[in-house]
Amino acid sequence: MDNLPIPDVGDTIVRLAGLSPAAQVAAVIMLGLIGLAWVITRRPQPGPSNETFQLVIAALTEQAKATNALAEQVERIVEQNADIIARLPVKTMEPA
Repeated sequence: MDNLPIPDVGDTIVRLAGLSPAAQVAAVIMLGLIGLAWVITRRPQPGPSNETFQLVIAALTEQAKATNALAEQVERIVEQNADIIARLPVKTMEPA
């Protein structure tokens, strides 16, 4: 996590003192909201739950099954193509 520099508090107070009373109140409220947002964004975020891990494992399992099924289909197609090529009366592929 990056460390943000702390602003010069004295300089900020001097700048606020030069504002009108209504602007001072608004500035203090805004500084408070900015500080609150800063604190909230610095809190650690929760990690993935056990349910998320189970969903990922289930999805990977399904993907592996689909990949195996696809590999079997491709193997059958390659065998069929080899049979078709073997039955051709003319030699279709010449060595380079």
